[in-house]
Amino acid sequence: MKIRSLIILLVVVCGAITNAAAQLMQTYHSKDFTFKIYADSTVPGPRSWKFRIEVYPVNSTTPSQTITGDLYERYYLTGAKKDELFIIEDANFDGYDDIRLLKPAAGAIYWYYLFWIFDPVTRTFKEPDNPGYDVLNFPKFDHKEKTVSTIDDNYFPTRYARTYRLNGDKFLLIKEVEENRESKAVITRVLKGGKMVETGRKGLKEKKAKKVKVAGVVEEGVPGSGR
Repeated sequence: MKIRSLIILLVVVCGAITNAAAQLMQTYHSKDFTFKIYADSTVPGPRSWKFRIEVYPVNSTTPSQTITGDLYERYYLTGAKKDELFIIEDANFDGYDDIRLLKPAAGAIYWYYLFWIFDPVTRTFKEPDNPGYDVLNFPKFDHKEKTVSTIDDNYFPTRYARTYRLNGDKFLLIKEVEENRESKAVITRVLKGGKMVETGRKGLKEKKAKKVKVAGVVEEGVPGSGR
């Protein structure tokens, strides 16, 4: 009995210490919920950070749900702007607000988020079944067209602006604009007949064949062949 009481005491104490270490970073409000974002920097490791999201129904002082996880870059909880750190927005076009938290990446060109989709039956927020949410960089949701636009800067100097349509539990690529930031060349592709088809290009300089003399005969050289 004494051992059991000791275990319960340790659990309570550890929980109290954990809650005390966690720092309230921001508070957000929707029409139905209040969200409190906590961060715990006492985790071992110079770049480790634990987060906790407490979800409170309106006019309630008791959280109905607690979401926890780990982040790698602490900047994203301490240095990000409030309207970038945590966003309340319908991300699957079902008419209900979902939530997302900015997650760490290798550099500032990446702005990925951890998403939780609202379940109106259980009235809780759940991780999406769609893995496509994990790679939406700088996502912009168009609720009228029911599309999401992203920017991919991972292939410098080339940047890809992509537009997706939510198709069931997957994102379907319907438009892609490829831009070379050095040459300013732009190639546009759209989805047609189930395939991405090039529909336009700007700023691309076509290589012209040059005339070369071979054994007294003038021939048309092949661009890039060295002739």
